[in-house]
Amino acid sequence: MMRSLFSGVSGLKNHQTRMDVIGNNISNVNTTGFKSSRVNFADMISQTLTGASAPNNNIGGTNPKQIGLGSAVSSIDMLFTNGSVQSTGRNTDLCLSSPNSLFMLNTGSGTAYTRNGAFEFDADGNYVQSGTGYYVQGWMANESGTLDTGSNVGNITIPSGKSMAAKASVAAKYSNNLNSEIATITSISGGTTKTETVLTLSNGRAVTVTSGSYAVGDTYPYQTPETHTVTGKLLPCPAIIRR
Repeated sequence: MMRSLFSGVSGLKNHQTRMDVIGNNISNVNTTGFKSSRVNFADMISQTLTGASAPNNNIGGTNPKQIGLGSAVSSIDMLFTNGSVQSTGRNTDLCLSSPNSLFMLNTGSGTAYTRNGAFEFDADGNYVQSGTGYYVQGWMANESGTLDTGSNVGNITIPSGKSMAAKASVAAKYSNNLNSEIATITSISGGTTKTETVLTLSNGRAVTVTSGSYAVGDTYPYQTPETHTVTGKLLPCPAIIRR
């Protein structure tokens, strides 16, 4: 009788633990970077009255007689799955796309790891976690903009008022809506003479020009005649394509 009561009480206690974990998950539903947990149970078989027997010529085999003493909490697992990405309106906040990744923080007395990416810059330009002030660890880029990920991590610091040296642009991208009726240049090749350039248009037509400046992707608004001469600087053949 006492053994049966003990089994029932163990189940109640363990399911109370499960409810505690569920309650903690609910209370942290809006906690940044929080990972929910789950409870796993295990059967407690601790007493064997009789052992198993093998079959023989007279009777078949028998199973052992075992009495369990209830249930037990075998583990409480943290579920490292990606949560939903939400906009915070702050460009210093970060999120992790990999479920197995963690941010590294310097607590002043050791190293801590977190999924909470609520970061900001303090008055000295240190990149820190909001609320705790722990320093975010990482690598600082050198003057050429590259990272040496083989070196030791350190505090990320960007002093207030720090500027970058001016650098000439080497490429530019342009996007816009173009009139579908205006053909664009898809390729440029040499003509029959050294002063001619053949432009292949998106509508399949080929146009021969003797002067002007053209590049692949430019629009060609002149639909007729097939050959159009533009007054301007003469290009060598083949034409140089701007990138």
